[in-house]
Amino acid sequence: MEGFSFTPIVHLINRQHLRFYNYKKRILTDVEKKINTSSGEQKGFKKSNLLIYCRVINHKSIKMKKIILLLTLFTSISYGQIGYWTAYNFNVMPGSEETVLNLFKQYFGSNDLPKGITVTLFENHFRDSEWNFSHQVLFNGSLDAMAEQYSALPSDKWLLFLEKVNRHTESHNSFMGEIDAAFASGDPSEFPIQRIYSLNVNNYGKWISAYEKLNSKYNKPDRLTFAGNFTAGHKYEDGNAWVVNGFRDFKGALGGHGKLPSKYSQQEYQKAYADYREKNGGTKGVRGFLRIMLATYTY
Repeated sequence: MEGFSFTPIVHLINRQHLRFYNYKKRILTDVEKKINTSSGEQKGFKKSNLLIYCRVINHKSIKMKKIILLLTLFTSISYGQIGYWTAYNFNVMPGSEETVLNLFKQYFGSNDLPKGITVTLFENHFRDSEWNFSHQVLFNGSLDAMAEQYSALPSDKWLLFLEKVNRHTESHNSFMGEIDAAFASGDPSEFPIQRIYSLNVNNYGKWISAYEKLNSKYNKPDRLTFAGNFTAGHKYEDGNAWVVNGFRDFKGALGGHGKLPSKYSQQEYQKAYADYREKNGGTKGVRGFLRIMLATYTY
């Protein structure tokens, strides 16, 4: 992947890319030697074909769609294993916020990533005591798209982008996980104010099933909600599951789901919520913050 990272993390990623590069270079060198020394049916495989092969491995020209599409979501539909995500959290130096935003837009607005990848920049507005980074970059997509993203070699443009960004940022942490359920009425770009919750759930299977049952019917049109788990880079005491609730504006985010209009009575919803609490296996809130979407691109 032309993976996103800052300060110390970028050196680790670049070393990993160098190992990928050296590995692929050895393979391609061996292939070239076989091409040059073999006979018979191999004679038709010219050196120019090797260059084409290199291009196929390292780049697929995909026209970027400048539409903001985190997931294809519809009201009252759940997708099971929806996708995968990685998040890179960092602090922007005071006074450099606009510079970092412009660098993000310049790079991701003019360079291709694998088809199916969405990349989003958030400001961490109301911060948790430990998750107190100022900004977050989130990559998400299908398993195949994310695998392609993390297998690509770093381009000169990417390395230059990282060099520029690192002048204005300091790394905080990074983690990754899975998206297992999502519900919304509208495009995710319509819900830029997002409240994030980290939970400890006693039985993840029971919890995600109860979450899907509740929200497949009762999630309100003015809220996006999706949920999943953490798979790496996250302390277990900070929770093993997460929920994102997105709102159209700060009024919705401040008031929460309970203040949003609904075709169902409050009494009916409370009864359904009580059933969710009874059947979700037990949960405990651990951490939380509110983030604001600044820019996003889907490829």
